[in-house]
Amino acid sequence: MQLSRNAPEPAYHLGMIYWQQGKIEEAKKSLQQAIKISPQYPEAYYSLGSILFEQGDLEGALEAFREAAQSNSNYANAYYGAGLVFLRQNRFSDAEQVLEYARDLYKAQGISEWAANAEELLEQARNSNR
Repeated sequence: MQLSRNAPEPAYHLGMIYWQQGKIEEAKKSLQQAIKISPQYPEAYYSLGSILFEQGDLEGALEAFREAAQSNSNYANAYYGAGLVFLRQNRFSDAEQVLEYARDLYKAQGISEWAANAEELLEQARNSNR
């Protein structure tokens, strides 16, 4: 299939479809193609990070989440994803910091369900850090 060379969205959406179908390597390649077309594409970085997280590649996931945050500092999912990585790595102080930021962004954006999810993880990090 020939995708647009200038628009990242077709490659991104194809990656999401592959991911839903369980075609993980194809999903990663499509998301990387979207990023190559548009290096400032936080959703593509986040989705790639989520796949890497599921595969247990915590450092790769963290790097993807960092890229997502650098692409858009108001992209709360990037901080939430990083918080999940930090929790898995037992880096509770780091988890607290990014989850607090994610929660505040979600609240500011009126996304109360995700703010509550971030708050739950934040409490988990705080309790584990004691």
